[in-house]
Amino acid sequence: MAPLKINLPAKGTSASSRDGDPEIVLEQVKADAARDKARLDIIKEAIGVVDSIVGVIKSHQELQGKRAEWIGRVDVARSELARAELELKKEQATTLQHLASLQTINRTQEALLDLFDRLMTDLTSDQADAQVRRDTRQDLLRLSEQLVKLSK
Repeated sequence: MAPLKINLPAKGTSASSRDGDPEIVLEQVKADAARDKARLDIIKEAIGVVDSIVGVIKSHQELQGKRAEWIGRVDVARSELARAELELKKEQATTLQHLASLQTINRTQEALLDLFDRLMTDLTSDQADAQVRRDTRQDLLRLSEQLVKLSK
């Protein structure tokens, strides 16, 4: 920045001072002061504009940093989502297999319990021999114990 110069006429060297008109000299000084003040105001405004531009540049850099950070977070979230989807598919497949196995066991148990109920009905009737009833009851008790163990 160039130093500001105030052009005050030196005593005895100015044409107006030689003429002896102090009003003209005063007007010149006022005009120079007003011009210098206007220059100073313009310089202040220019400094304010430069400061604003620096602030905008700084904000832009911060924004770019935040943008890069959020892009990274989104990428991490997407990869975690993909991994979670794979795990979910694996668990669903495992669950389906386990469900099919449980359904098979359930159908088998229902069939055995139906058989058990029919045999018990036959044993409680008077038509069966006492020894056959005892043997059948013993076999059914063992079978029922096995069924209870299987259901656990």
